[in-house]
Amino acid sequence: MTARSYTRNYTNLTDAIQQTVIEEYLALVDLDADLVEAGIEAQWLIPATAEPEAMKGAVRTAKAIGQVLPSVKRRVVLNQRDGQFRFYPNSPADRFWREELQPLCATLGHIDVPAIAAGSWVPFEAAGKRPVEVVGAEIDQVRAWTGRSRPAAKVLRGDVAAFLASVQAALSREASNGC
Repeated sequence: MTARSYTRNYTNLTDAIQQTVIEEYLALVDLDADLVEAGIEAQWLIPATAEPEAMKGAVRTAKAIGQVLPSVKRRVVLNQRDGQFRFYPNSPADRFWREELQPLCATLGHIDVPAIAAGSWVPFEAAGKRPVEVVGAEIDQVRAWTGRSRPAAKVLRGDVAAFLASVQAALSREASNGC
């Protein structure tokens, strides 16, 4: 087992434990009854990327939230960060997509989040930045974070801004559809 796969497995285990704790807490405090009593129509966005573990996590989350918060409207967010949801035919990822996640999307509905321009997010992710920090930063700050030239820093920041605008548009379309 490589250090990377060990870290990924540990992170997945930690995420699963945290998710279980949250689910148990929501059931314990009977949040669903409070939401219904208050007349609150809540929505739970369930992110998934085209990576098999992320798809499995999305299905687990959707089922768990459906059990502990049955009044909450759930939507799957198909984040194309790791590529489009197209897989080698009959591969394990393809079977899971066709048999589990795609039917879930058909049942719950989904929001498509396009991928950011190739290579544009990597230097910001490496610097530990959030998209809103990048868009709000001055070019000199972007250059300091990325080590890129002024023109390249402008392009990178512009790519992040365009990505955020496309995400906002997708969420706005969803909101206008009554969510």
